[in-house]
Amino acid sequence: TIPVHAVAECNRYDIIGKPFCYFVADLSSRMIAGLHTCLEPESWVQSAQGMSNAFLPKTEYCRRYYIDLTEDMWPCHHIPRAMVCDRKENLSQAAENAFANIGIRLEYPPARRADRKSVVERLWGITAAQLWHLLPGTTFSRPRKRGERDPRLDACLTLSEITQLTIEMVLFRNQYKIIADICTPEMIERGLSPTPQNAWSLALENHTHSLRSVDGDQVRAELLRQTSASITAKGIECEGLLYDCDHPDATGWYETARREGRIKVDARIDDSWSSIAYIRNPDSDDLLKCTIKTSEHLCADKPLADVHYIKDYLKRVADRPEETAAKIQLNRKISDVVDAAQEQKKTRAKPKSKAAAVARISENRKKEIEKKNQCATSAKTRRGADEYDPK
Repeated sequence: TIPVHAVAECNRYDIIGKPFCYFVADLSSRMIAGLHTCLEPESWVQSAQGMSNAFLPKTEYCRRYYIDLTEDMWPCHHIPRAMVCDRKENLSQAAENAFANIGIRLEYPPARRADRKSVVERLWGITAAQLWHLLPGTTFSRPRKRGERDPRLDACLTLSEITQLTIEMVLFRNQYKIIADICTPEMIERGLSPTPQNAWSLALENHTHSLRSVDGDQVRAELLRQTSASITAKGIECEGLLYDCDHPDATGWYETARREGRIKVDARIDDSWSSIAYIRNPDSDDLLKCTIKTSEHLCADKPLADVHYIKDYLKRVADRPEETAAKIQLNRKISDVVDAAQEQKKTRAKPKSKAAAVARISENRKKEIEKKNQCATSAKTRRGADEYDPK
């Protein structure tokens, strides 16, 4: 858990509690290969999204948080041979099956043996001391002392802003942190500082590693959260949002849905980013990238937690008591006008038949227009006479 209370994206007075963060680090080079922040409780689903971040290029991910990044600034987009994982989130058959499909062996440290994954544990403490404990709303990773100000009252950062600062901290550490344990004779010979990024780059250059590149679609299919989507006439509906797909057959799917109803498809989504979703092609097993529609601009470029907050807010606004009272008054006024009109209609002679009642609609319409024009002309003439000054 990040020891900083976050606030909602749309209203910074709405405190949403402390988010969670997952780090993925390389044991040999100490390189932080990926991370994931979220509001959802700790689970295999959230842990898997952190690992998918470590296995995929980071350029697009950093751009979401207004960080301009080139590929060589965070060159981690590889699959390792094995991973040491927390037992709490990852000790499950689902996790082992997913990683087996992409060729990764999972290892679990014994219970209460944090020293077996000391790189990540120490990384957590360093990030807390150098970043999180400096932010407003921090709990300093300890219970509040008696008489101490409630840190929730100082919270002002959103989840996206906390993530942005954490990414900046990760980039700084990867590029500039001097770690004597990873220094090699080649680094000294070439005049390179023993930083995680230099150690990682040398390993890739000399092929002294067991990393592999993998297809991004396969990683997303196995590690991003699985959900369902519906192809409708308006677009692809996923997690309550509408998406569009630029696949050549997408227009045909929309037409089919218009005629025959919704088409259910398998989907994958990243909880940290609402603008992109992936669906399974109804005609094959390929994953297709979908982008959020412009009509959903209010929920675009946000974590799904903020999207749910916005949806809940709109529901609360729609259920306001004052609106209900005003709607009752409106309905009463409508009924009064309709009742009065029906009473006046009863005072006139009724047509002999239904055909006679509807036979002269065009003529009646023309007479009504002429009558209104005459009334407007008379009113204008009368107003001109009143404004005339005999002097």
